Formats: sequence, structure tokens, C-alpha cells
Amino acid sequence: MGNGSDPPSRAAVNGLASINGCAWHARLLSVPGVAEARQAGPGERVPPPGLGDYDEKIAAARQQKDASLDAGDVGRAAVLRVEEKRLQDERAARMAQWSAGVDVAALAEEIDRLHLELARLRDLLLRNGIQPGGGHQKTA
Repeated sequence: MGNGSDPPSRAAVNGLASINGCAWHARLLSVPGVAEARQAGPGERVPPPGLGDYDEKIAAARQQKDASLDAGDVGRAAVLRVEEKRLQDERAARMAQWSAGVDVAALAEEIDRLHLELARLRDLLLRNGIQPGGGHQKTA
């Protein structure tokens, strides 16, 4: 989850959401965007709902601004720079609003607990001659 502004990856969401009985299970599934994250490609980060629209609008404003500068229309470029900045600010506000309800300390504790459980399960697999990830160890 990196710097706190990155949305969760599909693997992280699926890993947490697949643990029935986990205190986070029901809560996680109710968070907007989790359904989209569960359907994303492996390792793909899924932004909160609506942020993709902002990204497209910001890119379009930036391209138009650059084209205006290339054409020597500094006045239009300045107007488009203001629009680009407004869209970036709105996007940042939406991201902050989306992540405001997250109890970061509780989430960090749960992730730590899951890491320990995963290590225990990997060790159990290895002790039984099974390679984590589907492979098998050769035993003598």
C-alpha cells in the first residue's frame, strides 16, 4: 500500500477478502472499489471509483496545454494549466475522502498478523515437502 495514497492491489484485496472469519472480511468487502479491485489483473492497482475519469481529464488538459504552448498560444496554455491544476486538486480531495475512513493502525496490525500466518503456513507446506506456489520438493 506504499505511501498511503496508492489503492490496494488485486492480490492484497483478494488475500484479505478471502479470509473468512477475519475481522476485516465484511468491512473490506463493503469498501467502495473493492469489487473492482478483486476483478483487476494480478498486481494491478485499482483507483477509487471515479479517479480514472480524473486521470483521463488531467491527461487531456495536459495534452491540450502542451499543444497550445507548441502553437505559441500562451494565453490558452495558461487557462489549461489552471484547469489541469483544478482537476489535480479535485482528484487529491476525492482520494483523501475515499481513504478517510481507513483505520491505518488496525489495518497495519491485521497485515502483520496475516504475514505471520502466511509464514507459518509456508513453513508447514515446506515441512510436508510442498513448495509454496504449487511446486513439490523432491524428498529422499
